[in-house]
Amino acid sequence: MDGIDNRGETVVIGATNRPDSTDPALWRPGCFDRELLFNLPNKEARKEIFKIHTRDWIPKPPDMLLDELAEKCIGYCNADIKSLCAEAALCTLRRRYPQIYASREKL
Repeated sequence: MDGIDNRGETVVIGATNRPDSTDPALWRPGCFDRELLFNLPNKEARKEIFKIHTRDWIPKPPDMLLDELAEKCIGYCNADIKSLCAEAALCTLRRRYPQIYASREKL
């Protein structure tokens, strides 16, 4: 942030999920006016995130499965859960339509 002239209404936002890996100089006074900490979601929040990322799936995953996934995904953030759902969809696609990956023909 050193060397940046005052430009009036300029806002700089930095985000990380690894604050322990950032340059310590960023945490010196005067670099950022505010620091916000967002904790990882708890089990109930993870379940709601799973519901959001699977809301268009047919058939919808059973509530019991979402409970189990939310329980097992301790430490997962929204991006992790979204990636998990996308990977599950791709695995299902591969299993249901293996010819997609075995043929060069456009299906």
